[in-house]
Amino acid sequence: YTGLPTCPKQLYQIFVQCKQDNKHELNKVLKKEQWQILCPQNGSSNPEDWDITLLIAVLRSVAVVGLQPAGGWKIKSLQSNDQSIGAFLFLIRNLRNDLIHGSVNAVPNLQQAFQTTEI
Repeated sequence: YTGLPTCPKQLYQIFVQCKQDNKHELNKVLKKEQWQILCPQNGSSNPEDWDITLLIAVLRSVAVVGLQPAGGWKIKSLQSNDQSIGAFLFLIRNLRNDLIHGSVNAVPNLQQAFQTTEI
């Protein structure tokens, strides 16, 4: 995947444009604190400061092309043979949600949740 720039200042510019576009998907899902992380006052957006929630939101909304799982983002479960980057993002998001909104017991086999083939 090579969709977003790696330069922090270029990333910042992309997110400023997204924030100014009231119809952009990110404006529907991000909170003020998350925008402050994407568009800090120093004019340099650092992905190392992003948590899983913010990372998934950005990848789903800004870098959509080629990243979604088979069937799109609104699916309830993955197709068994889906080894796409989007499938792994889907699994990460679901695992995060299970851990945050449930407990460690909500993930029956944590080790198995991370066993995948390489992309």
